[in-house]
Amino acid sequence: MELITNTVLQYISLPQTNYALQINGAWGTGKTYYVKNKLKTAIEDESSSNGQVFKFCYISLNGFSSVEQIGEAVFFEIANTKNQLAVQGLKFLGKYGSGLAGIFANVEQSVANVTEDIINKIKSSSTDVLSNIVLCFDDLERIDDSLSIKQVFGFINSNYIEHHHVKVIFISNEQEIEDQENYKIIREKVIGKTLNFFQSESTILEDIVFNVYAENENFIFFFEKEKRNLLQVINFVFEDINLRTLRFVLDSFVILQSEVYSFCKDEKERHEISKTLFLNTLIVGNEYKKGNLSSVKDLSFLYGLSYFYYFPSNKESEEDYAQKFLKRYHRLNDFIDHNVYYFSAVSNYIINGYINNDEFKKEVNSLLEKRNREKLKRTGEENPIEILREYWMYDEEKVKHAQDEVLNRIKENLYLANEYPNLYNLFLMFRNENLIITEEKNVEGVLETGFTKALERWKPTAKLDFWDLNMNQSDGKFQKIIDRLKQKEKEIDYRERKDKVSIWLKAVIQDSVEADMFNNIEHEKDFFKILLDLNFTDEFLNQSSAFIVEMTRFLHHKYLRIINSYEFHSHEIPYIDQLINQVEDYLRDYSEDKIKKHNLYRFMEQLEKVKIHVGKGDNTN
Repeated sequence: MELITNTVLQYISLPQTNYALQINGAWGTGKTYYVKNKLKTAIEDESSSNGQVFKFCYISLNGFSSVEQIGEAVFFEIANTKNQLAVQGLKFLGKYGSGLAGIFANVEQSVANVTEDIINKIKSSSTDVLSNIVLCFDDLERIDDSLSIKQVFGFINSNYIEHHHVKVIFISNEQEIEDQENYKIIREKVIGKTLNFFQSESTILEDIVFNVYAENENFIFFFEKEKRNLLQVINFVFEDINLRTLRFVLDSFVILQSEVYSFCKDEKERHEISKTLFLNTLIVGNEYKKGNLSSVKDLSFLYGLSYFYYFPSNKESEEDYAQKFLKRYHRLNDFIDHNVYYFSAVSNYIINGYINNDEFKKEVNSLLEKRNREKLKRTGEENPIEILREYWMYDEEKVKHAQDEVLNRIKENLYLANEYPNLYNLFLMFRNENLIITEEKNVEGVLETGFTKALERWKPTAKLDFWDLNMNQSDGKFQKIIDRLKQKEKEIDYRERKDKVSIWLKAVIQDSVEADMFNNIEHEKDFFKILLDLNFTDEFLNQSSAFIVEMTRFLHHKYLRIINSYEFHSHEIPYIDQLINQVEDYLRDYSEDKIKKHNLYRFMEQLEKVKIHVGKGDNTN
């Protein structure tokens, strides 16, 4: 890219030119990104001969259907206006055609109603204004069918290149220009030199990551740690790298990674999941963008598997999609085969555009649990816990080794929190039988520390059945483990339910409630407690009247239409009282909108009705 940059800088340094430059290259190779992020900076850092700094003006011709639109776009790029009223005023004047020089010559009159910011930027002489301008026209091949390439070149050449010697750069993929015959004839008259754009895939990727995602610390940290593997696997997956597909993949991954980091706190687990998530997103995203996927079910042959094998198809019949997919991506790349895992929630996000957070979380936690168990299996032929459970079948040295092995695995955080009741129970049994023969002097301390760490990172993948625990030995510490597990399970469950209510409230505000959002909270048993925890009066009562009306209706649907509502919600009465008091306090100082105030009173009356109803009252209106 340095050669292109130097050539462009040499071009703009010439005192007067009567030709344009062209940067030509295939779609998806990073031309536009290079121009906007590197060439623009290089040009604006280059001082012109009179000491003034060049102004780089970028105009995409995509969809332009008239030359007047070109003149309009150039004017506003030079003016650099952000005042939309001024823009509309100038459109009303209708001065965008070939008389652009007149606009600049009489700028005080032409933009009389434009903000002072624009007036200060545009000088009284068009020559003064245009002498330090570099116009960059991108997407030459994407003009509307109603506008010919001849008209575009003619307008730009006449108004800028020949008459004012403006420095002009065209960015294009000339292979995609339809009118090739006229294009080749006119190009010779307008373009002095064509610079072919080539850029390595690794350079493109690194530029995008460190510029576009610079503020995403989690992604940058992951990319830097796995850069060599990621570059290699991207080149493997993409036959020809396409920036739009790459950006789609990276954008999707960043969103999915942030979701994982919201519930996964262990650094090692985060990194491992990031690797499989990146590969999952890369491969499925590539397939989707190629048009090979239309439904999440198209990849049903992948979900839940850790190893992928394909079998040769019958030569007399065509291969099905599963065979083609597996041949394309598997048993050819070690990094993929060792790390990838396909989540149906990821496919759903890529194909349908939304993610089911609960399903995604469940799939991730299930994979983590599965991999932890595989680690345990790989460390030895016999499971040390099974040896301890049937200790009477082994000699002392074998049991001692099994006790040492279990305690070492506890120190390495290889057990899940819900496995600790049985672990503690085993060692409690050995203590009571005076059979603790490990060299570890502080068995209870190791168990306590291990359980505390495991509990911090525990994410239940299903409701824990405490009756399924082996309780042949028990003491106070054992019961504390059970109590702490139950408490953590409640906290996680409540936090998840709280998040669902929050998502629903925000969707009500934006009028974008989907069926699953409503279903998630329709039968919530701690609705009012959650509202209080979400600071409902401070965070949500300042919303529109429509929001307050919708909340009033919802209370009727959730509580008042259910005859035996008190059987499920009587425990909410103290929280309803708190909310009523908060709404009363809010109304005491509220005087902005009479309609909204009226709706707020109706909302408070509805709260009173709900309170009576869930307290076995008769008011069901």
